[in-house]
Amino acid sequence: MTFPWAGISSADASGSDGAPALGIAAVPAGRRPGSFSSLPKTRKPRRPGPRTLRRAVSLCVAAFWIASTALLAAGGCSSSRLGYVFSSASWPTEGGDFCRTGSLGAEAHPPFVLRWTSDAGLAPVGNLAALEDAVAGSFLRRTVAVYALDSGKTLWKRNLRTDIASGPTIAEGKLFVSTDIPEGKTYCLNLEDGKALWSADTGEVIGAPSAVPPSVFICTRSGRLMRLAMADGSVEWSARFAQLAACSPGIGEETAVSTTLGDTVVAFSPSTGRVLWRYDAGGAQFGSPALCEGFCVFSTNEGEAVCLDLDTGAQVWKKKLGGRCMSSPAIGDGLAYFTDMGGRLSCFALSTGETVWHKTLDSPMKASPTVSSLFVYTASLGGRVSCFDRRDGELLWSRDLEETLETPAVLAEMFLIVVSAKGKIYCFMEDLG
Repeated sequence: MTFPWAGISSADASGSDGAPALGIAAVPAGRRPGSFSSLPKTRKPRRPGPRTLRRAVSLCVAAFWIASTALLAAGGCSSSRLGYVFSSASWPTEGGDFCRTGSLGAEAHPPFVLRWTSDAGLAPVGNLAALEDAVAGSFLRRTVAVYALDSGKTLWKRNLRTDIASGPTIAEGKLFVSTDIPEGKTYCLNLEDGKALWSADTGEVIGAPSAVPPSVFICTRSGRLMRLAMADGSVEWSARFAQLAACSPGIGEETAVSTTLGDTVVAFSPSTGRVLWRYDAGGAQFGSPALCEGFCVFSTNEGEAVCLDLDTGAQVWKKKLGGRCMSSPAIGDGLAYFTDMGGRLSCFALSTGETVWHKTLDSPMKASPTVSSLFVYTASLGGRVSCFDRRDGELLWSRDLEETLETPAVLAEMFLIVVSAKGKIYCFMEDLG
């Protein structure tokens, strides 16, 4: 598969684990999108899979982390000036991929225990970005920071010239973040040490940049979609759509999509910036669009979940949620998940919109859901992080952190990470006891 606008193959655009960096999820052979046959063929215990095998795998991963930490402490196996080796994996957009799963293909089984905490002391801006060995975040007072995934140790911290307006994204050893007005720049930082490689005058950008080699796509608050060269930040094209935007744009093979703070969803050609179609959503969209299996899925502040045909913009289905929605959907294996301010977690069949299940929780949710192959995770304004069986919504584990949670949890390796509204980062891992 070739992405004509980028001149690269899908193999070139994938992470080290082979997962498509562009988030266009491939449907395994013999599986029909939106069908229950596409779900894992497992029974419904609290701990899916053979307990002994899973524990052995978890112990091996834990042993790897211990050995890696020891090597790094001894100064070995490092190509970084900081003495820390970053993986070649990427987190190119909000949610890690354009299905907005937030999981990097990782799987962490409940129950969980707290591995470490780290206090940034500042409220987060946007969502966390996670790699196989590090987690990055943007915070108030112009701060970007990267932490070691295994220990929470601060690897580097950098202050920019103006308040940061977006969460970070990562690709090809580079971290991308945008700043607020009056400066209004998008920065490219070296992932190893935070050194600025380039900055581009883009105006205020609220949503995270979408970094798809060889380009970086951004939506400006003033209503402009821009494509920048990843190498030096030069503007490759800029397209105006005249409505305020606060999303991380969705990028597909032949279609780029932006939701807006008005009532319109707009699709562009990634190669030229030409408008392909518009859709009147009937309400503002505070989250980012999820592109998966030929569909564009988003939610509105009016409390509706909407699915469009990605090629034409035609409406496939629309469903009412449990309240206003300020989050992005997450798509996994033919199912679309939504959280809302009414405290409901909803699951719909991607291709038909059929309601599979929904759960009403005890607190509103501003954070998007996080989806893995077996589970769906939520973080609520009431301070609870939870894990559900994604086939039927059964609650498998929860932990009350007694802090407001406004951004989604992220998964990396065997770790589940969440940051509170005050900037305290919690990292949980599987309970191996």
